[in-house]
Amino acid sequence: MDSGKARGEWSASSSRPLKTNPRGRAVVFFLGLGLAASMGFAGCSGVASSQTQSGSASISVTPSSISFGSVASGVMNTQTVRINNSGNASLNISQASVSGSGFSMSGLSTPATIPVGQSSTFTIAFGPTTTASYSGSLSITSNASNAPATTISLSGSGFVPIPHSVAMNWAASTSTVVGYFVYRGTASGGPYTKVNVTPVAPVNYTDSTVASGQIYFYVVTAVDANGIESFFSNEVTASVPIP
Repeated sequence: MDSGKARGEWSASSSRPLKTNPRGRAVVFFLGLGLAASMGFAGCSGVASSQTQSGSASISVTPSSISFGSVASGVMNTQTVRINNSGNASLNISQASVSGSGFSMSGLSTPATIPVGQSSTFTIAFGPTTTASYSGSLSITSNASNAPATTISLSGSGFVPIPHSVAMNWAASTSTVVGYFVYRGTASGGPYTKVNVTPVAPVNYTDSTVASGQIYFYVVTAVDANGIESFFSNEVTASVPIP
């Protein structure tokens, strides 16, 4: 505040003439009001001005790190990543990229905007080419107030698969049959896919079309001369080792 002006211009702050009291002293009417007005304009301008406050975006990424484990060379594994905006302003993603051999990203194009309270998903893929350990990172740049530069670590290992097979046998049907069909699935209870095109007469079979690290579920049916199949047998499980 300009205290010099407040003390030196009192007479100018009043439009009323001076009056003399019986003792001969001058009295200024509305001096306090005039002083307050002079002080407000001279030393405190802008104090009452309003300021507009805007919200901010807040980012969270799940999972916070990604491990693909062991993956066979030539096989592509994927995982889903979710970006959530928990702030009170739109989340603007200006850049998103993946570094590291064997890793790639799909389903997210930048620039991208995620509204308040919403989320977006995309895919990170890992496809090793050799027997080795792999590492990389996912980098996201945004206007988030909590983490404008977000980094997610990526890891995995590759191996060269070796041939595997699953050998199985079963008890012969008590009915007259011409052979058996073998069915295989990747989930308990099916669905199953027929492995052999024509019925096999022996009560055993070797499946050599399996992949390393996979779990398979097998059932068998008996078929008669008219091509009529029995119900599925009980299910058996086979776990193929790595590599």
